[in-house]
Amino acid sequence: MSGGLSKESTKEQQSAGLNTLTEQEKQNMHHLNQQYKQKFGFPFVICARENKKEAILTGLENRLKNSGETEAVTGVEEVKKICRLRLLDIVDSSSKL
Repeated sequence: MSGGLSKESTKEQQSAGLNTLTEQEKQNMHHLNQQYKQKFGFPFVICARENKKEAILTGLENRLKNSGETEAVTGVEEVKKICRLRLLDIVDSSSKL
């Protein structure tokens, strides 16, 4: 929302439909993100390319119920998914040269 995303993150969030959030959805996501960061001490991470906005909002709500340990593991797994997809993009781009 603050415009500080990388080119890749912006593209991934657009593919999930996060650029089409209604004002109510934006407020809900902002509120849930604040709760999440306050509870766990780190930002919510989900592989946007594997989800749509509805699943992301639901996932955020559901993951707030997790323990800190569970959420740390879940967050790392989501980062791995993002890294894997981005690496595949790089390899695919390189093979076309």
